[in-house]
Amino acid sequence: MIFAANNSDGDQALVAQTMTDGGSLPSPPLPSQAAAAVVISAASLPPLGAIHCVALTPPSHASPPPPLLVPVALTVTLTPDAPPVIGCEAWSTTMSPTATGGDAAAGPVDHDVPFTVHQRYFLELDTNDEGGALGSRRLVFRGKIPVARSGHLAFSLLVREKDRSTGGIMHQRVRSEWIDGGKTAIIHVASFDPVDHLRPSTSFEEIIELVEKDGWKVQEVTQSKSSPCSTAYQFWLVQWNGDPSATPFFRARNMHRHVLLERANPFWLRPRTGGSSFMEQTSAGDETNVGERRSEAKVATANGDVHLTLVERTDGRTIALVPFPPSALRPGGTNTGSDLWGLRWDEGAEDPHGHGLIVGLGPGKDTRALLDGVADSILQYLGESSGDRPPASLPETATSFPPSQIWDRFAWCTWDAFYTDINRKKIIDGVDEFRRLGVTPEVVLIDDGWQQYNGLQQLYAMEPDPSKFPDGLGVCRALKDKGVKYVGVWHTLIGYWGGIDPSGPIAQKYKLTEIVRGSSTLHVVDASDIGRFYEDYHQYLRNSGVDFIKVDHQSFFDEIRITDGDRLWRAYQAAMIEQAQKMPAVWCMSHTPHVIFDSILGKIGSGRVPVPWQNAIRSSDDFFPNIPESHANHVYANALNALLLGTLARGRTLLDWDMFHSEHRFSWFHAAARAVSGGPVYVSDRPGSTDGAVIRALTAAGRSLRCRGLPAGGSGGGSWPDDPFTNPTRERALLQVRNTNFVRDNGNGGQTGAEVVGVFNCGGGGDSPLSGWVHPSLGDSSEGGSLLAVFGRSGAIQRVPASTGCGARAVPVDLGFGEAEVISFVRLLGAEVGISVACLGLLGKLNGTAAVESSSFHVNGDRAQFSAWLWSSGLIGLYIDLPTRQRAGRGAEAAAVRVSSIEVDGFEWVGGGSVDGFVWVRSSTTKVVPIDAGPEAVRRVNVVVSFNVGKVLC
Repeated sequence: MIFAANNSDGDQALVAQTMTDGGSLPSPPLPSQAAAAVVISAASLPPLGAIHCVALTPPSHASPPPPLLVPVALTVTLTPDAPPVIGCEAWSTTMSPTATGGDAAAGPVDHDVPFTVHQRYFLELDTNDEGGALGSRRLVFRGKIPVARSGHLAFSLLVREKDRSTGGIMHQRVRSEWIDGGKTAIIHVASFDPVDHLRPSTSFEEIIELVEKDGWKVQEVTQSKSSPCSTAYQFWLVQWNGDPSATPFFRARNMHRHVLLERANPFWLRPRTGGSSFMEQTSAGDETNVGERRSEAKVATANGDVHLTLVERTDGRTIALVPFPPSALRPGGTNTGSDLWGLRWDEGAEDPHGHGLIVGLGPGKDTRALLDGVADSILQYLGESSGDRPPASLPETATSFPPSQIWDRFAWCTWDAFYTDINRKKIIDGVDEFRRLGVTPEVVLIDDGWQQYNGLQQLYAMEPDPSKFPDGLGVCRALKDKGVKYVGVWHTLIGYWGGIDPSGPIAQKYKLTEIVRGSSTLHVVDASDIGRFYEDYHQYLRNSGVDFIKVDHQSFFDEIRITDGDRLWRAYQAAMIEQAQKMPAVWCMSHTPHVIFDSILGKIGSGRVPVPWQNAIRSSDDFFPNIPESHANHVYANALNALLLGTLARGRTLLDWDMFHSEHRFSWFHAAARAVSGGPVYVSDRPGSTDGAVIRALTAAGRSLRCRGLPAGGSGGGSWPDDPFTNPTRERALLQVRNTNFVRDNGNGGQTGAEVVGVFNCGGGGDSPLSGWVHPSLGDSSEGGSLLAVFGRSGAIQRVPASTGCGARAVPVDLGFGEAEVISFVRLLGAEVGISVACLGLLGKLNGTAAVESSSFHVNGDRAQFSAWLWSSGLIGLYIDLPTRQRAGRGAEAAAVRVSSIEVDGFEWVGGGSVDGFVWVRSSTTKVVPIDAGPEAVRRVNVVVSFNVGKVLC
């Protein structure tokens, strides 16, 4: 967050005060000249503004628990005329008990509540960067502050400066609780009984208040045996059986913060965040208040519908609210309050399953497990089994690629390169340009513009426009002759944007029906004939060399008269699912419940489940290369929409974060996002505007280095936002997105792998840099030893120690606006003999650990061996850390560990001519060993490091 002074509204958030130890801290305003010269951002772990749960000390709770060790970072940006900063302090404070009535769990602290200072701590200077924009200087101070584990906690951050007029010390105090409505600078701590937390007995009425007492039906849902949710989670099915013309309302009790996913338009979801009231909300790219924009909870249009809500309660637990179709939620309502939900449904829609939602309650921040339980509950209610989720392991194949290899290859899409002004020559020339740079795309998607359509944007015929493609789809064969493996084409759900030309050959062969959209009448293929139309169309495409399809405008029927829409929805989506069994498909403009609950779950039509990993769904609005403010919103929306889309996809459908430009102001920002997304990696470069370095950092031998993880016990792989309740485009915080690179551990039969975290400065702090911490969620030292943090963008390597307190197991990161980093946390093996060894995958990549298939470590007597398998050759990195040899008395024995050999594919690797450069006996040596395994190529590579771990005579 930024503590900035004198903003456009004249607010002053940076204040000066000569400090004395103890007592409350008054805060007179700082003179505007000094304030404007200093911009400060702060970050902590746990995150500022969050509820942090702390277990009481068992069994009697009588002895006070040890304090939390909270890492704090303070970033100070100084303009050239700013006074010199000579130091920084942080103050650990608690709220006055009398100010909150003695209730430590009463909710967010009031801005005017006095603070009591307990201790102040000096923060050490970590970074002194004088190369900022416009001559600015950036200082980063870091430290770890112990704070008591009770009540509400806050930090008062100070900067010590020299007064230029007197030469004395002037203390500037940051009134943190004045910033962003008083929420971002406060850590709220809630205590709980760990035993009770694992055996919840919470009644529904304790978390949800139903405004209408009659008409509701509430029943608890028991999780299926395959659900990963423990007994710490509870779920309820809530239905409205009252007057169908009424709008029932309810509220979530003790709401501290919330995030919701709403329909920004018929086609796309977008996230909104807020506090204890919906009147506080902000969203990505829209400052409009939800309650003001939508005064009625029950309306005909889908715009504004909410399909997922997460609520962080003041006791640290999380509530999930997911309505199932045809229901939706609306925040607020006329004269009903700013914290109420209204439940609405599509009038006239067929309603075979009722009208309501699933409510879930979880013990803390693990929203992934909570939402997985919600999805399981929805499947149970719909009468389907959840047992069809994919296995939590990769197939035992020659490589770790899923069954459909299309999405694992680097791709090029024609859309932002040419838009609809496309033809055969432009596509061929575009691929030739990539080939010249040595980054040939193995997948090409021919987007909008290739079809025959009239001036009303009505599809005339199945064949391509002959003026653009004189040999029809012969362009597919021409592309494959140049090294392209797969070619896809685009069309809309109804053929083209305006439907079907009633005078064309398609209309002569298939039955059409008229529908009304606004003031226009459109012709589309009738529900009774859409299956035959799709089968013929796609068979023609397959016979012409097309390997996959992108189907756009899939929320189209939400735009038309309701009585027409529902009848066509099911027929069209059933036909789409049928076709998805035969050729991979991308669902686009499809964030409607008819798709995200039916097609993604694969539960309509024939009832067959789509082939795992074969299909994809676009998870946000388009990449807009020429709209600077759109890029942070794009990444943020994709990350948050994964909360719902990734949960429902359940490992069967990939989330597609859309294409991007490799030569662009935000190219590395988008590249990092694609690396961690788990979805396809493709660009839309115009010929002559390609940055080969960006593409090479994302790929190896034409394959994308995307995350392919499947968390054990989970519903499927995919990215996940670390803190969904903070909006990094509006708040001064870094966006963190998590995923995994799944690796089989052949040593003990278990499953391990790199945890990957994408970190992004989305501009919530304006143009200023932001600092923060990234912590691994992998187990601590008791569960497998230390970790290694591998920074993909900067190339840095950092050892991550075992956890010693709250937030202590974390690595710092500093990013300017529009910058990003990809951090892989790799588990170190060999601790039983004092060795730390790991394979870092391919060096010089954003997500190089994605190339690792398996790793193992074995000890046999005085010999030990580390082995790693990769699916690509190239420059492979090994991390080897050998212990210090302790000298003993003359003639005594001391432990000695050395590298006896390094082998690549069975042949000894000697590096620069001698393996001695990688043998350490007398001193502790840590080194990243680069192994040149030949040019990048898709083939299995085995790297084996042998160690001598015997005893030697000193």
